[in-house]
Amino acid sequence: DNELAYIANSAEQMGLNRVAIAAHEARLSRGPAVVAASEDLFRLCRLEQARDPQFPGLLRQYPAMQARHSAVPEDQSIASYYYYASALLERNLPQAQAGLIEMRQKLPDRNELLITLALTHLRLGATPEASRLIEENPVDIASVPMRMKPAMIYVLGKTGQNELARSLAQKLDLAQYFLEERELVTPWTQR
Repeated sequence: DNELAYIANSAEQMGLNRVAIAAHEARLSRGPAVVAASEDLFRLCRLEQARDPQFPGLLRQYPAMQARHSAVPEDQSIASYYYYASALLERNLPQAQAGLIEMRQKLPDRNELLITLALTHLRLGATPEASRLIEENPVDIASVPMRMKPAMIYVLGKTGQNELARSLAQKLDLAQYFLEERELVTPWTQR
């Protein structure tokens, strides 16, 4: 792990973020390095996405999220982010759905869990369940965390609230989001 960490740090110092990301990805398979490698990978993916809007940041982070979630399954913030990325990338959807249902039982007031669960239902083709979830649990849109706004817009649009989705999408600064998140709102940003 020391060699890969050295390569990653050296590459980052030279401005070669993608080389550093690749080195951190390789570190993920090295047991104890998972937490440190994933933190560095998350940070570098954000930097690279800011430099290149077409960089698939969430896709590149996903193995780190998966490894981190496996290493520390009780960490609710990692679990929440892992399930969110799973829904966005349409990966491990049944696992994400089960985990989100369980988390919502413990934390029913967390809007990001509700939105991610509705997104997961939609990705699984269960539009009626997503619609019911949103109808039965009204969300104060102003209180939705910034990172969840693209998913909220997608859920609203796909559950028949197109005008509200379009109105919210027009207000987003899309440069703040990963490519995969921007793609969610594309249907409601086009006129």
